[in-house]
Amino acid sequence: MSYFKRFNLITIKCIFSTTFKFVGFFWFFIEVLTYIFGSLFADFIKPHVWGIFTILSLIALLIELPKVKISCKLRDKDNYIEIQITDAIKIRSTLVVPVNNKYDMSMSGNVMRTKSLLKQVIVKFFHNKPEYLQNDINDRIQKKEKYDIGQVVEVEKDNRSFLFIVNSKVTKNNTVKSNYNDFLDSLNGLWRYLAEECSRKNEIVLPLINTQHCRVENLNRSIAIKDIIESYIEISKKSDIVDKLIICILPKDINHGKIDLNEIEEYLKFKCNNYRIVSFNKKQKGSEYTPSSVSNISANYEKGK
Repeated sequence: MSYFKRFNLITIKCIFSTTFKFVGFFWFFIEVLTYIFGSLFADFIKPHVWGIFTILSLIALLIELPKVKISCKLRDKDNYIEIQITDAIKIRSTLVVPVNNKYDMSMSGNVMRTKSLLKQVIVKFFHNKPEYLQNDINDRIQKKEKYDIGQVVEVEKDNRSFLFIVNSKVTKNNTVKSNYNDFLDSLNGLWRYLAEECSRKNEIVLPLINTQHCRVENLNRSIAIKDIIESYIEISKKSDIVDKLIICILPKDINHGKIDLNEIEEYLKFKCNNYRIVSFNKKQKGSEYTPSSVSNISANYEKGK
């Protein structure tokens, strides 16, 4: 049932558009053959028109079916970015879980009344007991009233690793909020932790943080996906932090966020194949000052010379 939630207005338009392109081409083909062979060909094809139209429609449907997975390799590197349409908790890899800046796993019971990823983790891995997770968190950090956005605490449970990252702030009403800078700081904190403070990870699963319960203005799901892609590529220029980044989109978010997966796929491929690396050169005595050099922007740069 969740697969059909991925059918949104954009997908339906693409299916109809592709179908009409096929029909138009087929009709042109019939006109040409009728002109060449006369009414004999037209009489032969007429009884089969609806069957041919059905076949063309099915082909268009198969071509434009909603994508389940999009993947692309970074140019000249062994790193991959993969986008999956699924619930992040279903993928058995290191999972990034957003939390509040007090590392409060209960918030007076509010956490367990939500549909958040944190609640799912507590229910599935901590026996539906927020206090169990709270104890594990407390054992790994120095107790403070508030923690910085982007701080990460790693907890292992049932052969699964969780990265609990601070991405939001607790309000006076015991709810959470964040802004666009908090989102960016969360990503930077995550990359920094992976680069400097933890053992090497083969894969990490990153949901669309700050897009669900944090009330962030000027941040929709499509922007979040693109910012995650761009920031991962940026850090991967300098440090090989993880072999594969898996960005998870909830199936319901495709429609709710009006995400155009074709456009996202084009963006992903362009960014993975057309990023540049800028290196600053030291001035040598007696030489002309050169502030920086830029590596080839495109993988096909040399071919285009």
